[in-house]
Amino acid sequence: MSSHKNVLKLLGCCLEFPLPILVYEDAENGPLNKWGSATTINGSNGSSTSSSLSWKMRLKVAKEIANALTYLHTAFSRPIIHRNINPQSVFLDKDHVAKLSDFSLSITIPEGQTHAEDAVIGTFGFVAPDYVLTRFVTEKADVYSFGRFMVILLIGLRKSTQDYNLRPETQLISGDHLITEIVDPEILEEGGGSISEEQQLQLQAFVELALRCVEVKGENRPRMIDVAKELQRIEKSTV
Repeated sequence: MSSHKNVLKLLGCCLEFPLPILVYEDAENGPLNKWGSATTINGSNGSSTSSSLSWKMRLKVAKEIANALTYLHTAFSRPIIHRNINPQSVFLDKDHVAKLSDFSLSITIPEGQTHAEDAVIGTFGFVAPDYVLTRFVTEKADVYSFGRFMVILLIGLRKSTQDYNLRPETQLISGDHLITEIVDPEILEEGGGSISEEQQLQLQAFVELALRCVEVKGENRPRMIDVAKELQRIEKSTV
C-alpha cells in the first residue's frame, strides 16, 4: 500500500520504546491543516515556507488524494476504506506532493461484498450520514469525506478540526451565491482580488463535484475513480 506515490510511506517500526513507534518517510512540509493556520511553517530541516496554498496547488492536492483513494478502493481484492479523510491526514512532502496518511481507522470490505458493518468512527463533520444511520461502511463513505475535504480546500484551511462541521458551508455553496463569495480570500488575492474566466470555470466545476460527493444518499455519490478522473479533467481545463 505504501508503494503508491500519494500514500505516506511506512519505513519501519521502532521497538525501543514502551510502545511500538511507526516510522514514516519525512513529509517536510507537514500536515495540510497547518497550511493557512500561521504565517510560516517550519520544515523538519528548520526552514520556513509560506503557508498560503495557491488554487493550482489546492486542485493538485485534491487530485492526488483522489488518486490515492482510488488506489485503495480498486487495487486490492478487499477494497480498503480509509474512514478518516481530513486535512490532518494529508501531508505535503518537500516537493508539495500530497501524501495520504493515518490508516488507524481503515477497514477492508470482505471479498465479494459491497460493505462492511462496524461501529461509527471518524472525524466529526466528515462522516457520511448513511454510514451513521446504518453502520454499513462502503466506498461511498470515503467519497463523502473527500467531498467535505474538497469544501475545506475551497473555503480555506483556517478552521480547527473541531470546527469541521461543514454543513453550513455546504448549504452556502449549494445556494445562489457567486464563487467570489465562497472561496478562500487567499485564492482571490492571487489575481489581485478577482479571478480569471478560466479559473472561474475551474472553481465552478470543483464546487459541483464537491456537492455530488456530499450527497446524503450514498448511491447518489460518484465512485472515487470517477471523482479522480473529473479532477484531472478540471486541472487540465486551464489554458
